[in-house]
Amino acid sequence: MVPSEQLELNDPMVRQGIRELNTQDGDSHWESQVQRHRNALKTFEKSEREHYEIAKKAGLVNAATDEMPSAWQEFIAEDKSRMATEAIQEEPVVKELIKKAAQEPEYMDDLVAQAQEYLSYAKEASTPRKDMTKAMSYELMNQKRHMNAQLQRFADIDEVYRQAGVPVSIGPDLEQSYLDSRALRGDVPAPYVSKDNGIESRVHTTYEVNPYTNEREIVPFKDTRTDKALVTQFGRGVDIGQHDQAGEYTQEKALKLMGHDVGLNPNQQSHGGRADFLVEDGSNSGYKVDGLVRATTGRYKDLTIPVYTFLRPSDGDERNMSNRIKGLIKDKMRNSNLSVEGATEALLRDRVLRGAMNSRGEYQEAWTAGKLRRSDPEIMSSPHDVYDELIVTGFPEEEKRNNARGNRKDIVGPSNVIVGAPSEINSVDLKVARELSRKMKGSGFTNRIDTKDNSGYNPGRARAQVVQKFMPGDGLGGKLVISDTTETHPLTGQLLKNLPYA
Repeated sequence: MVPSEQLELNDPMVRQGIRELNTQDGDSHWESQVQRHRNALKTFEKSEREHYEIAKKAGLVNAATDEMPSAWQEFIAEDKSRMATEAIQEEPVVKELIKKAAQEPEYMDDLVAQAQEYLSYAKEASTPRKDMTKAMSYELMNQKRHMNAQLQRFADIDEVYRQAGVPVSIGPDLEQSYLDSRALRGDVPAPYVSKDNGIESRVHTTYEVNPYTNEREIVPFKDTRTDKALVTQFGRGVDIGQHDQAGEYTQEKALKLMGHDVGLNPNQQSHGGRADFLVEDGSNSGYKVDGLVRATTGRYKDLTIPVYTFLRPSDGDERNMSNRIKGLIKDKMRNSNLSVEGATEALLRDRVLRGAMNSRGEYQEAWTAGKLRRSDPEIMSSPHDVYDELIVTGFPEEEKRNNARGNRKDIVGPSNVIVGAPSEINSVDLKVARELSRKMKGSGFTNRIDTKDNSGYNPGRARAQVVQKFMPGDGLGGKLVISDTTETHPLTGQLLKNLPYA
């Protein structure tokens, strides 16, 4: 008889099996089980005979010993084990033990022992019983290895969270109750958010299918450069690393969440006009992305892209310089039906305007070209100077200055750097923007042109920046100039000031 304490589980099916085995009625139950196993044995025997006949026809049977090659015998043994494993699924008590083992892995060893003991109690030591005992042991050990691998996976995931500062409980936290289970717009998970001493930390997450359960789980979003969880911080005194400006810090996080293998452009410091970021794409020069911070309220709430960054009147008179230059360009556009570039280039040729000059008084195209012109390979002589894309973070006017040039480490000091969560994140297809800009000609497009006085960035060297406005619906050939990254790459929504819950 089977001692009840050996199989004392709360599962009704298991208790019923124990009762049957420990009563006289268990005999009839057991006889039916043995008969079923005998039927299974006939199947095994039939399979073996079939294998033998095939081997004999193939000339593989030794005429002297009437034996098949060892490899063929091993194949038959594996086939029998497989059939036994399939048959054992119908064993009610053991079936429940397997289910219990999957639900409560910490009792796996006890459950394996109980299943083996259960299978060893037979009124008749039949071959099928032995085969099934072996198969059952193999199956449960598989379950054990499977569960151990799953537990290790959970432990690895928790460790990555722990390194990122998430207070994960000790031991495998299978429920991951420390995470926000609400999804964001675009069917992506929310980041883990915590606040400490005025700094808000967001540990970025993503969905991944558990290979053991085929269920979707929330796992850390890893930085491809560090293989650690990607973390973004907002507030005063945030360490922005090698970035000069707070805006660059957030823009790089957005590019990473867009799936780019990105870092600061190593050539940026040697040439101030080069793009902020370099995406590794297998090419010699990489994919170059420049950052732009814009205001979402106030005068410049439209997305404006610099076309020229250094223009001055040739007469040297800097009074009301910005408006004078804007008037000259708009008049030229209207009167000659030119694009903003066409009009400006005509004024430069006519020496009405002048751009950046070197010490010899020579016009420097690279110094004068704004972000829009820098996207043109015909203008920029080196592929390292050509911009491929813009990443734009948007803030209300009062917050913009904290995330643009006014928040540089070398000006305000690292401890006073303020990193703010953007209200918008957009990407700009510069190729489409450039093509569209050159199609916009004449008086109908003069309302898209503006100028900004940049003298505040370089005191004593006043210059005007010419910008062109672009609207959300602008595009060519089905391609938009401006894309909302929280729609095209929903994970970037984890950076927004107000998380966009679905």
